[in-house]
Amino acid sequence: MMNLRGFLMDENMPHRAIRRILNARAPDILCWVIGEQPAPPIGAPDPELLNWIEANDCILATRNHVSMPAHLQSHLARGAHVPGILVMKSRLAPWQMAEELILIWGASLADEYVDQIVYWPRT
Repeated sequence: MMNLRGFLMDENMPHRAIRRILNARAPDILCWVIGEQPAPPIGAPDPELLNWIEANDCILATRNHVSMPAHLQSHLARGAHVPGILVMKSRLAPWQMAEELILIWGASLADEYVDQIVYWPRT
């Protein structure tokens, strides 16, 4: 099991359905959503999101595959780190995304995604 607190989902993820499934099937996995306290507000710049996931020890689950790579590179160049970023493929239904997050949580090593962007599923 991962040694992280949970996942931060961006506002473009089907977070309501994912959170409902996570709460029912894996209540130990914490789930924050951008735009809901204490997570960053909607529209927060990517560097702020990276700082937040580092400070709160959680993985960012997003569909943003465009701007995040450059921001992560800058973040790492400053000597900062992130627990990881998962870019979820949009073809997945919300229940599939929830199942994948549960799988990642239960089967991943604690540092498996550190300082990386991982496109999920890996196919």
